[in-house]
Amino acid sequence: MRSTLFSVALAASVLLGSGVARAEVDKPAVEVSSPNAAHFLDAGESPREIELNVNVLTRHLQSLGKRWLAPGQHLSIEIVDLDLAGRVFPSARHQPLRVLNGGADWPRIEIRYVLSSPAGEIARGQDKLSDMTYMVNSYTPMTEEPLGYERRMLTQWFRTRFEAAAGH
Repeated sequence: MRSTLFSVALAASVLLGSGVARAEVDKPAVEVSSPNAAHFLDAGESPREIELNVNVLTRHLQSLGKRWLAPGQHLSIEIVDLDLAGRVFPSARHQPLRVLNGGADWPRIEIRYVLSSPAGEIARGQDKLSDMTYMVNSYTPMTEEPLGYERRMLTQWFRTRFEAAAGH
């Protein structure tokens, strides 16, 4: 009886342990939250557009994590505020039009982050990103995905901030 209970307990712990390990493996290296998205300075014209834009930035940050974070590292990012490049103007097509003029309409993103590994916290901080020369820098969108200026700004930030932490 004791050996049967021990075997069942051992099997249960192995199964539960493998589930935890699998959950850790399946967990993305970068998790992004934006709890105050409805109050962002300029993230879109409707709740749906805000959600789509935040999702584009989330996917981009997750792809950067795959590239720049060391195995086992985890980055938690909170988008505190977002101001997309350009300004929105009414349009005759009943759809607002975003106009980029290279003036005081540069992209801005405020981010709070925590980088950790299984050994503990590596870095923590809050950064205000902006690219006042977003129209001057050579940039040609290579994909159909929107927010190219914001994605480029996040790529530069990510590489500068986390390249050394990942040992690249």
